[in-house]
Amino acid sequence: FFGMFPKAQLEGLKQFVGLLQDKPELLHSEQLDFFKVYLLSLGATLPDPPAPKAEPAPPKPEPPKPEPVEEEEEEDDEPEEPEEPAEEDPGLWTADEAVPVMEVENKEVSDEDCDKAMELKAAAMELQGEDPEQAILKLSEAIKLNPGMAMLYATRASCNMRLKKANAAIADCTVGIKLNPNSAKAYKVRGKAYRHLGEYEKAAIDFRAGQQIDFDDDTAEMHKFVEERAKKTFEKKRKAEIKARERAEKEAAREAKRRQAELRAQRQREQEEEEEEARKAAAGMGGMGGMPGMGGMPGMGGMGGMPGMGGMGGMGGKGGGKGMGGMPPEMMQAMFSDPEVMAAMQDPEVQAVLPKLMSGDPAAIMAAQSNPKIAKLMSKLGGMFGGAGKGMGGMGGMGGGCAPGGGCCPPGGGHAPGGMAPDID
Repeated sequence: FFGMFPKAQLEGLKQFVGLLQDKPELLHSEQLDFFKVYLLSLGATLPDPPAPKAEPAPPKPEPPKPEPVEEEEEEDDEPEEPEEPAEEDPGLWTADEAVPVMEVENKEVSDEDCDKAMELKAAAMELQGEDPEQAILKLSEAIKLNPGMAMLYATRASCNMRLKKANAAIADCTVGIKLNPNSAKAYKVRGKAYRHLGEYEKAAIDFRAGQQIDFDDDTAEMHKFVEERAKKTFEKKRKAEIKARERAEKEAAREAKRRQAELRAQRQREQEEEEEEARKAAAGMGGMGGMPGMGGMPGMGGMGGMPGMGGMGGMGGKGGGKGMGGMPPEMMQAMFSDPEVMAAMQDPEVQAVLPKLMSGDPAAIMAAQSNPKIAKLMSKLGGMFGGAGKGMGGMGGMGGGCAPGGGCCPPGGGHAPGGMAPDID
């Protein structure tokens, strides 16, 4: 008889038995039910089935990731063009010490003083070529005698120019122009002084005024030179101003973008905080025990009792537990999405009355219905789940009955259809 089994099958059976010896819990698998029944029929003792593994809690849905704040790429500043090297000017002088413009003495000049001042001026004119310092001394004496004579200042300025004292010449010419705005010599000498200090724009202005009063060819050549230099200086300054304005505009645009990015980030943080608070609030609502069916309302004044509402199954606990027992998902969703119901469930006053409702005691239910909040909640739930008379899934409700002495049913009679007492008059 044993020779009827192929050797390969016997070898496989040995391996199978060895596997069961190592892992006896495999006998309780559904695939081996037939073998377990056979062993039990032989009076075999089987090991206890393994304890069922606790179902892992469903993972919490990950909150939607906030969209990253797209920062606009900042445009690189265009490389600044190298400044053109300033053209050399061999006619520039080393600036002498600045001389403040003197105040003109207001004095009454006699004819004798006026004549003496003119003599000193004539002597200075003869000395200015050979000894400009002595000429300056004589002109200074003449100015003391007649301080209101504009020509004396312009002449002393010419002597200072021979000594390359441009700032001293500018101070004298400024006084002479103040005394006589039509002094062409004062404008021209001051224009030359500005030219040798490299202040071409000021020089051009003075040359224009002096040449307009009294044109001469010698001044015209220098005037042309300073006008060309003044134009280049003006263009250079204008370009510098344009670049500075463009840099300021770009900096203002970058600052505006930075502020917008900060506002977007702040709004995103606030949104994340609100979502986190909402998640915490949802997670902090522990599971509420099932509400037993509420008994029917005893009949009042000849009306039969209202049929009871079916019990509410237990609400799932924290972490996504199972929903209300026997309640369709759409009803559960409707209940949890109704803000009035959820607000009532979290009301401490309602929570204090819930145990009485769960007791199923009709008297406690009637007493609880006197509370406007409980009555409103029951009405709301009744409307959501098909109105009074249709029980919600879960624990069965307590059927409505007639209240003792309620007049719903006649003595010895049955329950009137529709809960109304028959007319026995």
